[in-house]
Amino acid sequence: MKKKECVILSPHFDDAGLGIPAFLKEKKAHFRTTIITLNSISVWAPGLAIKGRVQISAARAQEDKKAFKYLCGTTKNIKMDFLDAPLRGVKNVTGDNKFLKLEKLYIKKLRGQLKNIKNSLFLVPIGIKHIDHLIATEAFLNEIEVLNKVGNEIVFYEEMPICGMVTLTEIKNRIKHIEKVSGKKLQPIFSTYKGIKKLKEKMLSFYPSQIRGDDFKAVFKHLSRMKNRERLWKVV
Repeated sequence: MKKKECVILSPHFDDAGLGIPAFLKEKKAHFRTTIITLNSISVWAPGLAIKGRVQISAARAQEDKKAFKYLCGTTKNIKMDFLDAPLRGVKNVTGDNKFLKLEKLYIKKLRGQLKNIKNSLFLVPIGIKHIDHLIATEAFLNEIEVLNKVGNEIVFYEEMPICGMVTLTEIKNRIKHIEKVSGKKLQPIFSTYKGIKKLKEKMLSFYPSQIRGDDFKAVFKHLSRMKNRERLWKVV
């Protein structure tokens, strides 16, 4: 049987890999995976001794490639090559949907990338708190009506580790915002993957450039709040 397409929108190289590994493991047998990483040019790598955007961006991309090979087997990787927030001169990454000129250009470019995707499982970050995450979700919400009509199954996911750093009320309010903007109802769904704690530990090990103590705590804090499950939000 021919596998269907699974398209993942990820603001940075680790957001989806840490956010929904259990869900992806469950779906591996049924889908071919494409991951679209937005802010793939970065100088943020506190766990690496190297410097420079070229070297750091390449190292982070390699980490994500290994992580998704483990999760999904052969994976198509599309890098949008957007600058991450520090390289855009953004000092406060806490987003408020007030986009700079360059960020509006990124949204327009990403919308163009998304328009032709059909008959796929589409995994999209809820876009909480961080401006880079908001760019991803904003672009998608601008195209959701079209994408919903061409056979796509749309599911929003709680990206990590950032969702473990905010309150459940903040997440709830973000879901309400998405529902209001999109005019769609979101229904929570949960992974049932056994051994999820070990899987999360394994995924954290793939991203040494990024992961610090606070990130470990955030991932497992949110996993505990979800009763050892991953929560996603399906458009119904």
